[in-house]
Amino acid sequence: MRVTVNIVIVTVDVVCVVAAAALMWFVARPCRASGVPSLLGIPAGFGLLTFSFASEALTALAFPNTPILGQSLLFAFLLTQTYGFLLLAFTYARRTRLRFVGESNTGVFASAVGVTVLLLATIFVDGPLTQAGSIPFSSQLLARTIMICAIVYLVYETGRNWYLTRKASDGFVSIAFAFFLAEQLGFTLSLANFGDAATFLGYEGRVLALLILDAILCVGVKPGDFITALKRIGLAAPAH
Repeated sequence: MRVTVNIVIVTVDVVCVVAAAALMWFVARPCRASGVPSLLGIPAGFGLLTFSFASEALTALAFPNTPILGQSLLFAFLLTQTYGFLLLAFTYARRTRLRFVGESNTGVFASAVGVTVLLLATIFVDGPLTQAGSIPFSSQLLARTIMICAIVYLVYETGRNWYLTRKASDGFVSIAFAFFLAEQLGFTLSLANFGDAATFLGYEGRVLALLILDAILCVGVKPGDFITALKRIGLAAPAH
């Protein structure tokens, strides 16, 4: 039974890696064509998520007798996924009037450093574990909490001007980020021993979010039409 579960998890992880890599490719073209350098944070953010999901897939394949490898891969997964969502949130925030949030490269760098230090501190305080592919509960909870905050902002920012969002993509970009929120809530509940249902919610939310974003960026979008692509992911709303 354990082998079957591992195969299923690895298969889903591989699907997520492929979907995230495709998403990075789809957003890279319109963001480069826009001529706005800051928008390159969008493909960079999804690139970090791709690397994160790849690390998680490797974690599922880590052997039980290599606890350091499993722990390192899971730490890389959590850290890069947190980086990814934070970078997406900061990139969307560049169109706000909060200059210290939206236009501060120092703030982005400081946030990344702060997250890294906090996660390392929780691991140091709780001490190393011997179980393969496991890091302290406090580290996982901290990372999930940060990601939830970033995703809540992404849902707000993409749905802020609902008229334009609804007109451009039927609101699916906000729905996709809401599924990312469901992912984080599911995996957070799994930390509290809510069982396989919570884990299923986490994976389902992630897969649906990636597939929806892929669909809205490739279905009905003509080659070279970067304006439509940017509108569909909620980057055409007026600054505020």
